Amino acid sequence: MAAGGGAVRAEKRVERTKRKRRKKEPDALKVREEEQGDVFAVSAFFLVVVRVQRQLELLARVRHLNVMSLKAYVRDADRLSLVYDFVPGGSLEDVMKRVRSQQVSLSWDTRNRIAAGVAKGLRHLHFECNPRILHCNLKPSNVMLEEGFEPVLADCGVARLLDSGSPDPESSGSLYAAPECYQSSRYTDKCDVYAFGMILGVLLTGKDPADPFFSGESGRGSLARWLRHMQHSGDTKEALDSSIVGEEVDEEEMVMAVRVAIVCLSELPADRPSSDELVAMLAQLHSF
Repeated sequence: MAAGGGAVRAEKRVERTKRKRRKKEPDALKVREEEQGDVFAVSAFFLVVVRVQRQLELLARVRHLNVMSLKAYVRDADRLSLVYDFVPGGSLEDVMKRVRSQQVSLSWDTRNRIAAGVAKGLRHLHFECNPRILHCNLKPSNVMLEEGFEPVLADCGVARLLDSGSPDPESSGSLYAAPECYQSSRYTDKCDVYAFGMILGVLLTGKDPADPFFSGESGRGSLARWLRHMQHSGDTKEALDSSIVGEEVDEEEMVMAVRVAIVCLSELPADRPSSDELVAMLAQLHSF
């Protein structure tokens, strides 16, 4: 296995260091420090390998309509490759790009079903898996679309394996990261809920959070702040994607969906619903 190979190489380095140091006759304390450092590196390597393997085995056991199952993984010395089923429908990010360029039409009913499926996938990860699984990198490019636009969450928990800490501000994924992710590397289920709020906001408005519009004064600096501003000013309907306004559906349903997105985008994690509560909130939209 690759883990064993890594250990052997590290131990050989210790032996070479010992031989080399004896020729130069260094003081005993320095030799012990270097040996301990090498041994610690070997131990840390084993711990990382075991942690990654356990997490991957956990992901491979996940079975849910809205969560992509890990079929296999291949680990080389410095590379980890994950194997999933091919999804011909592409990602939600790809579809929304085509929607913005008017190559594809996506009705509110379809967008609503996509949002509900994503929420159900999160609920399964958060409440039905033992131990619970956090997605840690939820964004449109990680929402794959099966036939009939059924959403499937991809790369669940993979970001934790990479141990990347705080999100990279230059990454497109950082636009979906909760505010607390920049202050601490501690990730909770409420961070996933925040990312869901961003995805729901994209589905409702049709806008890309990276749109230069949001960097201007009118855009309030972000999609989340802009949605809150539109709600507070009583212009919620103006925030909706013009391609779904006027459909034969109750606009009040879409307005309520905006409110759901906004509560998911609350600055404080405690003010956001759980994914379990979120599924119930989306199911009630048709009753308004």
